[in-house]
Amino acid sequence: MSGKYPRYPAYKDSGVEWLGDVPVGWKLGLGKRLFEQKRDPAFDSDDQLSATQKYGVIPQRLFMALEDQKVTLALAGTDGFKHINKNDFVISLRSFQGGIEWSKYSGCVSPAYTVLRMARAKENSPAFWAYLLKSSAFISKLRSVTEGIRDGKNISYEQFSGILLPVPDLSEQQAIATFLDAETARIDALIAEY
Repeated sequence: MSGKYPRYPAYKDSGVEWLGDVPVGWKLGLGKRLFEQKRDPAFDSDDQLSATQKYGVIPQRLFMALEDQKVTLALAGTDGFKHINKNDFVISLRSFQGGIEWSKYSGCVSPAYTVLRMARAKENSPAFWAYLLKSSAFISKLRSVTEGIRDGKNISYEQFSGILLPVPDLSEQQAIATFLDAETARIDALIAEY
């Protein structure tokens, strides 16, 4: 594959400042139409997960091993924690700095996190949304709707839900995610050579 994504034959003005022109055929949807906020209580069997900017949402024990550091587990239990399914997304305390995190695991997260579930999971590619919700353009937009946010304060579902997002069809989402996976792997390989 070439190092540049092929251009689409035609574009249209999205009418959304942070998006600019988008390919003809792409739709737009509000965050609240694409993602539902979930508050399911944690299961007794759930592993504790952490939302990280570097790895996404992963088990806390894996995070401790990867970063060679200790993280305080909820030793008193996970009452009040929220259940999260594989392919859910999490708004964490620092999402205004690094985007919204994708979980490839089921488990539970702190009640401080906001859990998002794709409203039409069969019509959407979690990998596409993972790239979009971590993109610098989206993070910049997220920052603009959270004016005055401070460390330690969460971005609310209401703030996220009013953002217009681009919605290609499923096959297009999958093609974009596959392309970006390949480009990321190529870049990682080049970096490893140095």
